[in-house]
Amino acid sequence: MFVRWDSLRLLVVLGLPAMFTWAGLFTVNQIMGHMGRFFFPSLPLVVLAGALLIERWVQDLSGRQMGPEISETLARGVLLRTGLALLLLWGGARLLGAAGRLYQSRAQTQTVARLDGYCVPAATPLPELDSWRSSQEIARFAAESPAGTRFAMSEHGLVGALAPEAEIIDVLGLHDPIFARNTFTSPLLWRRLPDVIWMPHPDHTRMVRDILDSDDFWQGYDFYPDAFSYGVALRKDSPHFSLLQALFAARWQAAYPGFRLTDHLAQRDTLNSCTERRYR
Repeated sequence: MFVRWDSLRLLVVLGLPAMFTWAGLFTVNQIMGHMGRFFFPSLPLVVLAGALLIERWVQDLSGRQMGPEISETLARGVLLRTGLALLLLWGGARLLGAAGRLYQSRAQTQTVARLDGYCVPAATPLPELDSWRSSQEIARFAAESPAGTRFAMSEHGLVGALAPEAEIIDVLGLHDPIFARNTFTSPLLWRRLPDVIWMPHPDHTRMVRDILDSDDFWQGYDFYPDAFSYGVALRKDSPHFSLLQALFAARWQAAYPGFRLTDHLAQRDTLNSCTERRYR
């Protein structure tokens, strides 16, 4: 609505980086890219461009000597620009939706790892917790744990903020140089001896599958699937195991009153005897 020819350089400087960022995101299949979360870092450039264009337009308007003919011409120009802007918003949203459907269709050809292979004695599943509540409970668990306790997880923002004494192993490699340089493998994770594993977000299916297929996982950890949204595993030979188990049980009771912890301890399905629902 407010663009002028003398603002072309401004639009190029601020707009092109945002456009190239958005275009680049369509060349990959984003992990957890839903709701456009990775577009947000580019939005300040768009906001700044809009603010500066409006400022220039207002300054130009205030500096003009307005006669009847100029006012009428300006009014027609504003109406035309407003109509074009609304048309661009309407059409752009539909074009973006079509591009999104094309982008999403590529996922149909990808192999997604199955997240089964175990069952629990409980007859009914745990009630679902929203991710924020789960993060709060795990953060409290980590904050109460002995300093230096090693937590392996993918969703570690709130945990890192509320439990600064915990040692967090970022399985995604965003803040972990070992996994960033070597990618994730379960043997590499076991060498780092995490005391607690808050399972990766289920969108990372191959990573979860790698953990669930590992003999070291089932031999070395007590696993509570679906606990706090993603599942929690406690290392049985950890020097803090007894205390961590008690702290975990306390958070369990706060989140799942009436559900026994032992009923949700997973058993590996070695004989294909578990049901598809994973509950007996």
